[in-house]
Amino acid sequence: MSDKGHVTLRERAARAWKKERPKRVAHLLRRASQRRELRDKLKEVFGDDIPIAITTDLQERPVATIEGLRFTFADQARGGRRKSLMLIDNCPRCEAETGVIIGTLADLGQLIEGLVTLGRSSCSECLGLTDEELKSPARQD
Repeated sequence: MSDKGHVTLRERAARAWKKERPKRVAHLLRRASQRRELRDKLKEVFGDDIPIAITTDLQERPVATIEGLRFTFADQARGGRRKSLMLIDNCPRCEAETGVIIGTLADLGQLIEGLVTLGRSSCSECLGLTDEELKSPARQD
């Protein structure tokens, strides 16, 4: 077998990276822009004196954490539409992600007051199911 035309793995990898690099840069810039947009929206709604930590979740959404509360955009659609802020949490019973649109600081206050008064309730995914039905089935080894 001849080595004529043989391209090493290192050379192939270098070529692939050279081709892929602009796409990765564009992706990272887009993600940074989304994070900046979320930070700006949170400052607009809640004020600019609150410490905000923003990460990107596995769904590629920017998620901000403020005092244990998590926020993201309800609508990631483009086209000049104004994005809505959404408080996200996990259902304490079935662990499904739930979300509530927050338009103002007062909306958040009303939601927090309601949760304290009523206690955390289940989400629409597990509403009507008993705690027994939601228990993991026993492992059968």
